[in-house]
Amino acid sequence: MKTKIFIVFLTLITSLANAQWQYLGLANGLGIRCLATDGTNIFAGALTGMYSMPINGGSWTTLYTALANPFIESCVFNSGNFLVGSDRGVLLSTNNGISWATINNGLTDTIVLSLAMNGSNFFAGTYGGGVFLSTNNGNNWTAVNNGLTNYEIFSLAINGTNIYAGTNGGGIFLSTNNGSSWTAINNGLTNSIVRSLIINGTNVFAGTSGGGVFLSTNNGSSWTAMNNGLTNSYISSLTVSGKNIFAAAGGVFLSIDSGNSWNSVNTGLSVINIWELKTIGNNIYAACESGVWTQPLSVITGIEDDKTTISVSVHPNPFASSLTVEGTKEKGELIIFDVTGKEIFRTKTNQGSTKINTEFLDTGFYILRCSNRPEAINFKLTKN
Repeated sequence: MKTKIFIVFLTLITSLANAQWQYLGLANGLGIRCLATDGTNIFAGALTGMYSMPINGGSWTTLYTALANPFIESCVFNSGNFLVGSDRGVLLSTNNGISWATINNGLTDTIVLSLAMNGSNFFAGTYGGGVFLSTNNGNNWTAVNNGLTNYEIFSLAINGTNIYAGTNGGGIFLSTNNGSSWTAINNGLTNSIVRSLIINGTNVFAGTSGGGVFLSTNNGSSWTAMNNGLTNSYISSLTVSGKNIFAAAGGVFLSIDSGNSWNSVNTGLSVINIWELKTIGNNIYAACESGVWTQPLSVITGIEDDKTTISVSVHPNPFASSLTVEGTKEKGELIIFDVTGKEIFRTKTNQGSTKINTEFLDTGFYILRCSNRPEAINFKLTKN
């Protein structure tokens, strides 16, 4: 058992020590605005057109066919349909980007900033025309703006029968009837420019331009600011991976506790202005002016706490000035490592309970290893 725990721990430390962003290329100045995947390829939409690269690595391919280099603002893939929002309307590919068709019939505003799909229903958020709906795979579009008071739609998100629209100055609107009518849901929202919306289980997160991140746990009936640890309140993008929430806010920030606290995860990232974050497979990707950056999720979020037969608990987590470890034995050790794998602190354990003064630690992520002989267990911790 000792050997198994030791190997797992070495793997963890090695991963943390190599936890940094890697540049995937695309020339500087292309202005990558959005990312999508068909499960095999990564698609990057830019001010100069659309590009693709295999998820498993390789080189980028420029997709020109019928696309003719529009300014790409948004892109989404679902059930074989690949939608692109551009300054020339909506483009559709049903063959993974090999060929494209412009589908603008009924679309009175062809500057499309945001897209969402719900089964056969396509939603397009435009620069000044509000929201448009297609119920026939984009063959026809109809404006669905009843109740909207702001028609510049920066973001769209769908959760079951609920459709959320983030606007430029009007806050957030909710439709529960496929867009037929909208209701403003801004209680507690102190910034009305909503750049990004994401759904994570029963939680709805909104990224604003100047107000940081807001969370609603009741379908938008009320919002709470969740900005502890954020050093920039201008949120250009949000994305999720399991329990982990990522925010583009002058770099990349990660929350592992539903937005209660944030820590920067920018090692190796030489850019701070990011247009979109996207989790694809086992990686997180960042789209920016200089191209696309990536990092494995396993090294940026750590691994799950080791499972052993020993009964040890740590509280509070996140912590501030102290940590208490319950269930420890006299002949054990507690070791704290930072995200690079460097040992920061070591102490002997007491019988039953051990308290650690953590005032000397900076805010950020840590790994606590409890060697409670003859076994050991690792815990991911966050200091606020």
